[in-house]
Amino acid sequence: MLYGRTTEFDHIWRLLKAVRGGRAASLLVRGEYGAGRSVFLDHVADTVRGIRVLRTQGVESETDLPYAGVDHLFGTGLTGQGTPEAVAGRLADLAATGPVLCLVDDAHLLDPESTEALAFAARRHAAPYALVLALPDGARFPLDLPSLRLSRLGRENSLALLAAHTGRLTPFTRRKIAEAADGNPLALAEFATGVAADLHRSPLRLRPETMPVGATTLRRFAEGVTALPSPARLALLVAAASGSGELAPMAAAVERLGGDLGDLEPAERAGLVSLSGRRLGFTHPLLRPALYQDAPVAERIRVHGALAEGPGQDTAHHAATAAAVPCDRLAVRLELHARRSTDRGHGGAALEHAAQLSESPATRARLLTEAVAAAIDVGEFAHAMALSERALPLAAPATRLELTRLRQEILSAGAPDPRPPQWPAPWPDPWPDLWPGLWPDTAGTVTWRSEHAGMPPWSAAWLLSMGDDLAACRWAEGLVALCRTHGMPGREPKALHMLAAAQAAAGLHGQAAASATQALLLAGDAGRHDLTGSLTGLLAWLAAVRGAEQECRRLAARSIAYGTAEDDGRSSYDSGKNSGGGRAGNRGKVRSTGKVGHAVGGVPFRRPPGPARPSVGPWALALLDLGYGRPGLALRRFAEGPLPPLLAIRSTPDLAEAAVHAGRGAELGTRLVRFEAWATGTGRPGPAALVLRVRALLEQGREADSLYSQALNLHESAGQPFELARTRLLFGEWLRRRGRRARASRELGAALAGFEELGARPWADRARAELRAGDARRVSLAGELDLLTPQELRVVRLAAGGATNRDIAAQLVLSRRTVGNHLYKAFPKLGVTSRDQLRELSPALFPQDTGAT
Repeated sequence: MLYGRTTEFDHIWRLLKAVRGGRAASLLVRGEYGAGRSVFLDHVADTVRGIRVLRTQGVESETDLPYAGVDHLFGTGLTGQGTPEAVAGRLADLAATGPVLCLVDDAHLLDPESTEALAFAARRHAAPYALVLALPDGARFPLDLPSLRLSRLGRENSLALLAAHTGRLTPFTRRKIAEAADGNPLALAEFATGVAADLHRSPLRLRPETMPVGATTLRRFAEGVTALPSPARLALLVAAASGSGELAPMAAAVERLGGDLGDLEPAERAGLVSLSGRRLGFTHPLLRPALYQDAPVAERIRVHGALAEGPGQDTAHHAATAAAVPCDRLAVRLELHARRSTDRGHGGAALEHAAQLSESPATRARLLTEAVAAAIDVGEFAHAMALSERALPLAAPATRLELTRLRQEILSAGAPDPRPPQWPAPWPDPWPDLWPGLWPDTAGTVTWRSEHAGMPPWSAAWLLSMGDDLAACRWAEGLVALCRTHGMPGREPKALHMLAAAQAAAGLHGQAAASATQALLLAGDAGRHDLTGSLTGLLAWLAAVRGAEQECRRLAARSIAYGTAEDDGRSSYDSGKNSGGGRAGNRGKVRSTGKVGHAVGGVPFRRPPGPARPSVGPWALALLDLGYGRPGLALRRFAEGPLPPLLAIRSTPDLAEAAVHAGRGAELGTRLVRFEAWATGTGRPGPAALVLRVRALLEQGREADSLYSQALNLHESAGQPFELARTRLLFGEWLRRRGRRARASRELGAALAGFEELGARPWADRARAELRAGDARRVSLAGELDLLTPQELRVVRLAAGGATNRDIAAQLVLSRRTVGNHLYKAFPKLGVTSRDQLRELSPALFPQDTGAT
């Protein structure tokens, strides 16, 4: 597959359309060195249909053999003989039986006779054939033909090309390569191949001038520089080593070396460099690394020393590169440079370099530990593990403790452990530092800080544990932006995971699905396989809300399987198909590579060893069954596996609803105590509303009315649309079963509207079924009213309107005893037992007064 060539292929297809229509056409395909002209012609030859394809290529060693090029084109013996007319006639004869496409690669290397013959055929246009000749920029062809230039690839196409062909490279390394290659396909291939082959190269310290290039490329570009005067070569080396391209630091360095920027004039005339504003750039991305790496080491050190003494932001790097021995002063300078950097990868490179220059083992261990954290942030987990191995023997106790924590995070992402574990490593919780003291073993009040000021940047998880879901959304959004601004692809999937969890808790289900899908894609791409199970579980939970039963079961099974020791990687997830969001294609798929592990985003991995990990899957399946009115099955789902600790608490209202409807509410026990302790400790209206809802479910008596009403008031202020609609549904069901059908209708109607807005289909169906049941009861009342005598009907209507027995007796001129006797006979006929229930029937008793309560 070719990337970024859609416009160029459209041009080719238009040319072929003309040939199919009986006309001849010719085209020159141009491009810089490494633009992919040969690959482009290969793809044209492989994809064209219904046209005969002839191919040839110019070979430098055959330029003295007349007609050698067209001999390869036709496969017949024209070498050393023939004429341009004979070649054109041969093409016309072939085209007489059908359209012909001639693809000529490296046309500038053809022998002169073949070049002239092809130019003659292009001029003649005697039959339906097309000539497509590829040659580099600047090469001449004897005929002025239409030209198509292969431009450089854009950033997205460069990254896609690297991802498709270099699965071992991390997203961070691919981005560094894409920046250095600047869209040149050959540079992309050279850099990627070299980086992948050098296992000891630090990905953090990759720079454009140190990108690896092959010997052939090095020789080709070095030859172009060798012919320049010595001052020009030295000035070019300064430009290559500077990295930034800013003129001021380069000018100062060249002057210190005894020259000036005017020395670059021969290089500019040769087309090696170009000036844009106050920046100097190389015209080809392979020039900089080839020139830098071809220079002697001593010359490079001299140049870096000159750059270190001038202006610019990179002087610390140049000074450190020029240093021959460790130096604490330079290490401190690099550390300060790392602190000021807004790019996490750049800062990590400075910390790693500073550790290399530090004279103190303890300081070296500390700097390496900070570099480990930076490597984790950018998703370089293997390199982070290698750095930690260097730091461990030197680390003081406090540093060793931090290294141990960082190594556990690296292992949780699926990186191999170079040290055999002494015991099985436990699975880490998806939300670290939330669990200590979060729920007591016995009844009691648990309190937490309610103020949010001064919290660390990863506190979105803490806010979730506090039940402040909307604040957690805001924090997580800021965290995602921080990861993107500071180049932290290793942290971004986890930040998106937090955002998706917060959005799901806040009832923003569509946004949560989009965030979780994106997080799953990035997690696979960045090697964050520790997030796969929880993200698929979250998507399963969102599918359960929507009532997508097959999707929910598939995702829940994937989530549960990922957390068990028996998982062999056979399950798969296609985010584009299942979630309704995300990108289609292979990048949206989690596929298996067999029992050795999974392949996520094209990167194979093993699930780290250890006990089964808690999964969101059982809760998702329970919610699905609960929505479809299967409480007994939902209750069994909760027993199928452990939930993550915070979710075990937050799922308690669902567990309580399933238990009550299954007739097992008395068995909830300490789960309710823990949930109420958590909700009380948060001090938030949302958890408090859920506590009231659970109490109302368990109460089911007269107090349930007040508990449901209080819960609704709290839900309104909490901003949780899904939980608000569910409370309305439960309240409406409770009201209808007690004959209070007018208010039940209002609550159920509001619940139905809320569920429909959220796309919660099974819950909307439940609300709709309850409303139909209430309507059916009103219809049946028409027949029941016929059972009443006229006097009973008059008494019942007055009583339903709020009149007392005394008032009714006075109005109908009856005794109070007679009024009571009429009501005593009417109640069984209407299926009610009290005046309150009678008032609920007022819409049927007073058809014109639908607002009666």
